[in-house]
Formats: sequence, structure tokens, C-alpha cells
Amino acid sequence: MLRVLAAGLLAAVGAATATAVVLVHPLWWGLLLGAAATLATAWALPRSWWARPPWALGWVVVLGVVLESSPGSGYLVAQDVAGYLLLGLGLVVVVLVVSDVTTLVLRPRGARPDDRPGDRPDDRTDDQPGARPPEGAAAADPAPPAQGRGS
Repeated sequence: MLRVLAAGLLAAVGAATATAVVLVHPLWWGLLLGAAATLATAWALPRSWWARPPWALGWVVVLGVVLESSPGSGYLVAQDVAGYLLLGLGLVVVVLVVSDVTTLVLRPRGARPDDRPGDRPDDRTDDQPGARPPEGAAAADPAPPAQGRGS
């Protein structure tokens, strides 16, 4: 229940962030500050279904709404360098979240990235190249004893 509440709150935070970025993006420092705030928030949020995707959904929905023109008014995002950079920032947010969602969906529940078979040292068998013998076992091809200088 708390995660659903957190998801709703993060969607609102994403919408607020995007609104602020859209309003200040015509100023060069506003676009830089908005991009920094957007990317820092995306990086700081945990990679889970209740954190980044709702935040990004709120961000992208606001961007989609402001791209629409209503009768009798103009656009909030102009066709200039700042406008295209803002659209590029929206694309970065979408790609970041889609890549996170695919890794969350494709990874088994509770598995860490290094839990694939063969990643742990105890998963190796003797027939695999580079396999080490168990501790305490003699190697099949021991190295010759070191010769001293005086011998």
C-alpha cells in the first residue's frame, strides 16, 4: 500500500519537475538547471516499479501536454535549440526508464545482476577452461620448484 502511495507521489513530483523545466527552458541556465535536476532525480530514485516509472510517466505526460496547442494560444515549447534540447531530455528520460523496466522484468525476482550461472566461483566445473582445483587439492601440473641463484 505504501509503495502505491509512493508511486502516486513520485508521479506528481515528476509532473512538477517537468512543469518547472518547461517554464524555464528558454533561458540557457534554466535548461541546464532543469536537465541537471531531471537527471539527478532519475539517478537518485531506486530501480523499482514504484519509483522511476511513475516519476518518468509524470514527467513525460506533462511534456506531451505542453506540446499540444490549444485554440487561441501558442506553444510553450518553441522550435529552437532550447526546445529541441528539451525534447531530447524527454527522450533520455523515456529511454532510461524503459531500460530499467526491461531489466526489472527480465531479471528473476530476488536475483542480483551477478547471480547468473557461471558468475560465482563455486559454479565452475573442472571441464571449464580456467577452472581452479578445490582448496587443498594438488594441481595436476605443479610448477617446478624455484631455483636459487647460488645453485
